[in-house]
Amino acid sequence: MADFARRAGLNGACLVAGLLLLVVVGLTAWREWSVLALRREVASMEDSLAQRRLQQEREQRRRLAQSPEEREIEALLSRQRAEDRLRPAILRAVEKAWSPRVAMLGLKLESGGKSARVEMLVASLKEAFAFVQRLNAAQPGFYAVVERHGLRPGDPNQATVVSILVEVR
Repeated sequence: MADFARRAGLNGACLVAGLLLLVVVGLTAWREWSVLALRREVASMEDSLAQRRLQQEREQRRRLAQSPEEREIEALLSRQRAEDRLRPAILRAVEKAWSPRVAMLGLKLESGGKSARVEMLVASLKEAFAFVQRLNAAQPGFYAVVERHGLRPGDPNQATVVSILVEVR
């Protein structure tokens, strides 16, 4: 005869064992997923590192294939690019506006490179105003104005001393 009576202790133990099994399976799946994600991340980092290495090798081969003159030109251009990044924009504008008919006596940067006072010697006042006009046209936001001007005392050539204020606004 078959025993159809319920066994109370066995059902509770089976339920607990089943829940533990589900928790273990869930944790294992989560761990595997995180390991897979980390492997993908490592693979992408390795790929980017390999790409950088290839690029560096190509650049090195290109440099080795250059003639000494080309290397010298490349070094000069590299130094100029570095200087351009370090030099304030106001100095580049003054440099660009300069002409051989203007003698710079002094240049003083103020306000952390946001303004400059330029002292110069010119043969005629027209050259000073042309310099100011070139500065104002150099870049939007530059404002240059002649602060004062006068004849240089004791100069037989009657040269004009000019003070110009340049600001970045």
